Amino acid sequence: VSFQVFATGTDGKFSQEHHAIVEQLVGGNPVIWQEDGADHRVGYTLINDYQGRPGLLLRAETPREITREGHAAYWGTLFSNLIQGILMLGILLATLHRLIIRPLNNLNAQVATVATHGDLTSRTGIRGNDEIGLLARQFDAMVTSLADIVGKIHLHSHSLDASVPALRAGNEALEQDARTTQELARETI
Repeated sequence: VSFQVFATGTDGKFSQEHHAIVEQLVGGNPVIWQEDGADHRVGYTLINDYQGRPGLLLRAETPREITREGHAAYWGTLFSNLIQGILMLGILLATLHRLIIRPLNNLNAQVATVATHGDLTSRTGIRGNDEIGLLARQFDAMVTSLADIVGKIHLHSHSLDASVPALRAGNEALEQDARTTQELARETI
């Protein structure tokens, strides 16, 4: 890239050949690009002096080959970043599925089994030190505790069932004793 710098004259103005370009730059365009044949582009910009007035006119001549290489590099980088982003997204989704979604689905299935079928032998089988592993271990402990409570209730229920005939017999004996006592009381009266 070749650069040329043009300064203002002693009268504070640029030469006549650059006057039209300076007017465009002062009018609001910070940079002006012009075609200079098929092989080059020419760009102009102003550098202001300490009072904010145009002091220097900078001219840069760039070969078209640089622009083509810049475009090729831009698209190559964009394509490469896009491929890397898609790969990273795929890896992230696979990791999330393996570490979070699959264990949560398994835990949900076990909760549903206990809730709908009352199967207190069901265990999650999830082992891990993360939050999902802790939740699964707590669920397994809860189901084990519920199974113990249900077992004790079942055991006490059988024990009560066995006691009912004895209580009936005892009740019948008490009723018989009460009748006998009533008869004796009548005879005594």
